[in-house]
Formats: sequence, C-alpha cells, structure tokens
Amino acid sequence: MTVLAQCSPVHQLDGMKVRVMLIVGGRDTRVPPVQGMDMHIALLQRKIAHVWLYKPDEWHGFYNQQNIAELFEKVDAFLAANIGPVAGAANARRFQRRPRIARRHAPTPIRRSGPS
Repeated sequence: MTVLAQCSPVHQLDGMKVRVMLIVGGRDTRVPPVQGMDMHIALLQRKIAHVWLYKPDEWHGFYNQQNIAELFEKVDAFLAANIGPVAGAANARRFQRRPRIARRHAPTPIRRSGPS
C-alpha cells in the first residue's frame, strides 16, 4: 500500500473514535462520489454507526431547496446528538452584535484658517 493510500480515511477507521456524517452529491466533480460511497461501505462492513446522506442529483454543494432543507435537518440532528442541542444556540449568542456604547466626550473644536 502506498503512503498516500495509508493516509486515506478509509484505512484509518479501526482507530476512529468520533461520530461520522457523510454527505455526498452524486454529480460532484470535485470529490468523486465513489470516495464517499467507499467510506460508507467500509463503515457498514465494520458496523460503525454513521449518518449517510446521498443525493444523486446534487453536486459539491446542494442546490435543490428540498435537499437543502433535508441537509440542514440532518446536520442539526447530528450536531444536537453529538455536541448537544444548546451548543449551536450558545455560539449564535456569542457572535451576535453587541450594542454600541455611546462615547461621551467633548466635541473637538473646529479650527478655522484665516480671520474670524
């Protein structure tokens, strides 16, 4: 086996300790769909639980509105199950804009050139 093949996630599954979600578009030209399918099959063979979302008519990103809605629902459920339902809300609150505090200082005097 080549060094590159040894680094492939498919050959790292026996030491895996995290939950996995695979999202694959069947028309993806950046990441060949066969790579996602190979990973899915390898996980099934090892009886490793995982979330699998395959859409044969999608690309590297999802563009169909129904598929996007299903994707978000599955990602939300996956994150809620693995990091907790409040984690997303806590991060959203952390990144909300804070109200601006009015600065109270004396206005800068206007300097005029020439005679006043």
